[in-house]
Amino acid sequence: MVSEMSIKSKLVENENIRYIVRFFKNIRNARVVYDSNRLYSNPQSVFIDHKGDKNTGRLVMPIIVDSAGWGFGAGLRYVLAGLWYADECGFTPVVEYTLNSLYAQEPGFMGTNNPFEYFFEPITLEDWKNSRAIVRTKGFTPEWEDDRVSTAQQCMEAEYGNTYNIPDEYTKRLGVIWKKYISLNKASREQVYNTAVYNRIKEKKTVGVHVRGTDYNAGIKGHPVKVDETEHVKLVKKLLETEGYEQVFIASDESGAIEYFRSVFGERVFCYSDVLRSSDGEPVHFSKNKREAHHYLLGIEILKDMYALAACDGFVGGISQISNCVRILKSSAGEKYINMELIDHGINLR
Repeated sequence: MVSEMSIKSKLVENENIRYIVRFFKNIRNARVVYDSNRLYSNPQSVFIDHKGDKNTGRLVMPIIVDSAGWGFGAGLRYVLAGLWYADECGFTPVVEYTLNSLYAQEPGFMGTNNPFEYFFEPITLEDWKNSRAIVRTKGFTPEWEDDRVSTAQQCMEAEYGNTYNIPDEYTKRLGVIWKKYISLNKASREQVYNTAVYNRIKEKKTVGVHVRGTDYNAGIKGHPVKVDETEHVKLVKKLLETEGYEQVFIASDESGAIEYFRSVFGERVFCYSDVLRSSDGEPVHFSKNKREAHHYLLGIEILKDMYALAACDGFVGGISQISNCVRILKSSAGEKYINMELIDHGINLR
C-alpha cells in the first residue's frame, strides 16, 4: 500500500498542487494578489535566472529573434524595443538571431551562428548563456529562452498606439537607441555606402520612395492596407513640381513598381539594379532563389535600400516596418526629412 507520507510527498512535488495551495494561503494578502495579477503584463516584473558564474556584476538581458516568419524590419523593431527596455532598466543586452531567421545561412557562415552579426557589430557578451544573472522578462512562455521581451515591447508600444504608423516621439526614442547600440559591420558598410546609388543621392536633392507590394496585395489581416502606386506617383509629382526635387530614388519589392515609376518619370528615377525583386507577387523574403548566400543577400539588399532611403531629402511611402525603420534610422543621425508623405490607409481587419 502507498503510505500517507508517500502521497503527501507526491503532492508536494506537484507544481500545480503547490501553486493552488500557495494561491489560497495568500488569498487575503493584498500584495501577493496585486503582484500576481500583474505578473505577465508588467514589463518591470522580471525573474533572474542563475546559469553559471560568468559576467558577474551584470544583469544580462537576451533579445532573441527566433521567427521563420518575420521580415527584416519586423526583427529590427523587436530588437530596438528590447534594447530600449534594457537601456531604461540598466540591463546589459545580448542580441541574437537564431538559424530559424529568414536571413540565416548555414552554421558558421561569416564565422558566426548568429545571423544578426552578418550585418551588424555584435551586441553580446562572452559565454553569456552561463552568466550569473540572466533577466527573463515575462512573455507568453515560462521558458527563458523564448520571447523574453514581447510583453515589454507590447507595453511600451501600447503607449504609442501599438501601430505600424509609429509617432514621431517614439521614432526619436528608438533613434537614440539605434545610435547607441546598432552599427553596421565592416562588410555591410562597404556594401551600403560604397555604391553609385548612395553617392548619387548625396549629389542632388532626392525624394526617396518606398513601395511595398507582394503579400500586401493580398490584404492580410493585421497588415497595412496596400497603397496603390498611383498614390505614390501623385505625391512625388507634387514634390518635384513644388519643392525643387531633382530625382527619385525608389525602393520596392516588386519589379512592376520600378517599371511604372520609370514610365512616368523617366531618367529621373533610379534604384539598385542588383536587388532581388518579385515579378509574380510572391514575397521576396520567403523566396527560394538558388543564388549563392541568398538569405544573407536578402538582408544586405534591404539594408542598402533602407540606408539609401534614409539618405534622401524627402520621403514618400506607405506604412510598413521598413518605413518605420527608415524613419528611426534617419532620426538616429539627428536628421529630419524636408518633406515626409506617409500614406496610411489603416490595417486590414479581416
